[in-house]
Amino acid sequence: VAHIGATNNWNKWGNSTITSLVQSYKGDIYPVNLHEDYIHGLKVFKKVTDIPGPVDMVVFTIPAERVAAAMEECVQKGVKAATIISAGFAETGARGKELQDEVLAIAQKGNIRFIGPNCMGIIRPGKKLNASFAAGMPYPGKLAFISQSGAICSAMLDLSLKERIS
Repeated sequence: VAHIGATNNWNKWGNSTITSLVQSYKGDIYPVNLHEDYIHGLKVFKKVTDIPGPVDMVVFTIPAERVAAAMEECVQKGVKAATIISAGFAETGARGKELQDEVLAIAQKGNIRFIGPNCMGIIRPGKKLNASFAAGMPYPGKLAFISQSGAICSAMLDLSLKERIS
């Protein structure tokens, strides 16, 4: 899993998301950031195309204006899945809609399936994958929860942990 926008800056979504990944996922994690060298002890790459070997999924927490170029690099890398947590797309108006359409066209060209933009991320307890800015990992089980609202997802995550729902 690569995380474009991972950061040591506690004031950014990229910090809580990389922290969730590091605390949950046991596979390879590749932080991508132009300005940092190490995050959570992991070597940082400047671009996803600099990462040696395959990348299955990419998480985006960079500004909307930079997502299309990074998605183009994901196409070059052969990435097949993405989560775009970044906001600033169609929900902001005409210019954001143009950015969103551009990202969609690039992803379709590379056959990259993605969720987002402007989403909380994904959590897959059975794979021990928390690719979101939410703290905590639900118990694995047969229940799935999907919502348009990040606030509702966070509340349900908290409730599932409190009540040990799986």
